[in-house]
Amino acid sequence: MKISIDAITFFTASSSTSGNPDQVIVNFTAFSDNFDSLFSTSVTLPYSKNLSVSDIEEKAAVKAKEHGRKICNQI
Repeated sequence: MKISIDAITFFTASSSTSGNPDQVIVNFTAFSDNFDSLFSTSVTLPYSKNLSVSDIEEKAAVKAKEHGRKICNQI
């Protein structure tokens, strides 16, 4: 199964009144060659000032593969 990330958008969210972000929500679209289709999913990461775009992309790729495997197991 080959999965490629098509688009990633991410934003920070806060559950505190201080306004400081405490999590990063990553929404992305991925493509799987197993069933020749796009699917969308998301992953939530703890916020860190050291969190880089490459970290976010890596976490999104891992989540996409997990999600793709679940879909393949259901088919």
